[in-house]
Amino acid sequence: MEELTGKQRRHLRSLGNQLQESVVFGHAGFSDGLLAETERCLKANELIKIRIQPSSGIDRHEGAEQLAEKLGAQVPQVFGNTVLLWRRNEEKPVIKLPKTKD
Repeated sequence: MEELTGKQRRHLRSLGNQLQESVVFGHAGFSDGLLAETERCLKANELIKIRIQPSSGIDRHEGAEQLAEKLGAQVPQVFGNTVLLWRRNEEKPVIKLPKTKD
């Protein structure tokens, strides 16, 4: 997966401002249920907001990167305990990213 440019990250962050949290990451950690729910939300929306609860015992940046790696997604932003996670839906793209310079 190609790395997001700064302009693309800013675009995704602006879209993420209007989102409600889709998934809450708690003390259960990377459970099968959490991964399945996050996968379902990514397929439906491409961009989702996740809250990492302090009770999870996982660093928010570390948790965001691990979750992104497990799901083949990217992290446009970590803000407080909230993480934006993005992965393009190759079959039915919803979000159009700004072009990159070639």
